[in-house]
Formats: sequence, structure tokens, C-alpha cells
Amino acid sequence: MRRLVLAALAAAALASCHSPDPTLYTLVPMSGTADPAPAGAVVIARMEVAHYLDRPQIVRRHDAYALATDDTERWAEPLDEMMPRVLLAELAGRLPHMKIALSSSGMLGEADNTLAISIERFDVDPDGTVVLDARWSVRGKGGDGPLDAAEFRERVAGDDTDALVAAMSRDLAALSDRIAEALAAAR
Repeated sequence: MRRLVLAALAAAALASCHSPDPTLYTLVPMSGTADPAPAGAVVIARMEVAHYLDRPQIVRRHDAYALATDDTERWAEPLDEMMPRVLLAELAGRLPHMKIALSSSGMLGEADNTLAISIERFDVDPDGTVVLDARWSVRGKGGDGPLDAAEFRERVAGDDTDALVAAMSRDLAALSDRIAEALAAAR
């Protein structure tokens, strides 16, 4: 009888020791200024995201060498899937006369331009500044286009993860503005 009671107490203790469910976060498309660029078709060929970001947790920087994550703060989907989806929505709003699609969707046949993007860094510094370091290339039918690069910095307006993700969304919107300018100029 005594063993049965101890086993029941141990089972109850184990059942009560589960970690809380994580909070899931997503980047949000932000509106921008619509450009009256001529019609055309653009395919986002690929978006590569630095491998250190390839995890469900939101990455924060403690110093130049140390990164940290928290299992209770996670992305709702992988960044290499979420960022192109958000970028697509932002570019469609900024370039309303252009047809824009992800290459993986198969929605566009032949495109006038192909966009390739590499995200080298997308995290928050210990001082509360989100840093997005990106490179991109707009390639026309005739071949390679120039490689552009920019670093975007957005101060986090609070101490919570909601404020952090909002700042990250604003950084991605700034990248969308620059890429929209490049796409409009390529036409």
C-alpha cells in the first residue's frame, strides 16, 4: 500500500512539472508608399537566412560573441518561410502594378525580374536595437544585376517581446522599401 501511495505521489509530481506553453510570435507586414512603377512580373527566387536564426526561438545577442534564446518565446513559423511571405505582402503593397510571387508557389511563369535575398543578421543587440543586415540582387532577363546591401537599425520601444517583434517588423519594412526602389528602377 505504501509503495502504491508513493508511486501515485511521484506521478502527480511529474505531471505538475511541465513547462508552460510558449508564446508564438509573427512578423507583421507594414504598409509603405505605393510606387507608380510600370507593370511587370517579379519572382522572389530565394531568401537565405543565416543559419544561427534557423531555430524556433527568437535570438537575442548578449554581446559580440554570445547569443541567447528562451524556449517560451518562439516564432510561429520558421524565419526562412515567414520573412519571404511578409516581404511579398509588403512589396505587393509598394508596387501595386507589378505581379510578385515566390518562386516556390509556381504562380508566375516567366518573370521580368528575379529577386534573391540573403539575411546575414536579424537579432537584437544588448542595448535594445534590432539589427537587420541584408544583401539582395535584382536580376533581369539579361543576366545578373548589381548586389545591394544595407543594414537597418530599429530601436525597441519597450522591454517586452511584443515590442521587440514590432521593431523587427519595422526593420523588415525598411528593407522592403529599399527593395521596392530597386525593383522600380529595374523596370
